Amino acid sequence: MPLKNGEHPLTSFVAKKWGREKNPGCVFMGAGFVTFLLCLILVFFIEPMRNASIVIGSSLAIATLAAVSENMSTPARVKSFRVMLTRKVNELILEMTGDPTARVSIAELGALIQLEYAKPLHINGVPGLELKVVDKEPGMKQLIAKVTAPDYGLESFDLLLSAELKRKP
Repeated sequence: MPLKNGEHPLTSFVAKKWGREKNPGCVFMGAGFVTFLLCLILVFFIEPMRNASIVIGSSLAIATLAAVSENMSTPARVKSFRVMLTRKVNELILEMTGDPTARVSIAELGALIQLEYAKPLHINGVPGLELKVVDKEPGMKQLIAKVTAPDYGLESFDLLLSAELKRKP
């Protein structure tokens, strides 16, 4: 994907390495539902499963185990990749803006990647820089810095000046 005018690539990365957050509530509900259905099938074959408290208890226990194990299983390499990429992006932001407070967190960078919105930044207090994540090619993402000149109303001043110069003989 060719970059537009004013867009400068900062870094590229494989989107799969960032990983995908799973909602533990959805995992809990899904595992609970599947376990409940399994218990309903087992009711025909195992007599103690005909007790409703055993069915509900086993569904809750298995759903809780599934949700906890899914939430705890984010591999260390995904976490280290997130930390490394966030550190690299923060170094680039510091180089461009000179402002150590204009950092991004891991969650904020994740939102930039997944939601593809632009984060406005200031260069020495003047707006005109945006961080944005775009698709470079399938499976690849690219972090770009989009530079826009601040609007000081110079165009309207130039128009007024040229109109005035044309009016005077």
